[in-house]
Amino acid sequence: AGTAQSIAFAGVGNQIVFDDITFGSVIPGGPGGKVPEPTSMLLFGVGLVGLGVLRRRKQGA
Repeated sequence: AGTAQSIAFAGVGNQIVFDDITFGSVIPGGPGGKVPEPTSMLLFGVGLVGLGVLRRRKQGA
């Protein structure tokens, strides 16, 4: 990303024309967000442990 060095307002008479102005845009094909793989695996593991606990409780009853 860069910073604007200057802004020029050009128009005819009392008109001000803006052409191709963007604020906070995302560049297509640019770097995406990071994938939280450790968190996903932790949630999956907690789910498996929970299923195991439920299965043991059913077998014991």
